[in-house]
Amino acid sequence: DLSWHPEVVAQGHGGTVVTRGRTGNGYRILVSATGPYIVSIPDLPGFQPIDPFGITVTDGDVIEAVIEIESE
Repeated sequence: DLSWHPEVVAQGHGGTVVTRGRTGNGYRILVSATGPYIVSIPDLPGFQPIDPFGITVTDGDVIEAVIEIESE
């Protein structure tokens, strides 16, 4: 169940989330600009909290991040 959405915040530039959504067993986010972003995952009931993490988007590349979640 993906009734939650990650928060994606640009760091030092005006990039925004253009679109986001579930893809198979993953989640895809399209942003409007290259540069660094901080991704935060909300608390998921029954799982350990996930620390926010940084990614850097480069022009024309797809960035893949695997987020491991652990049950409580």
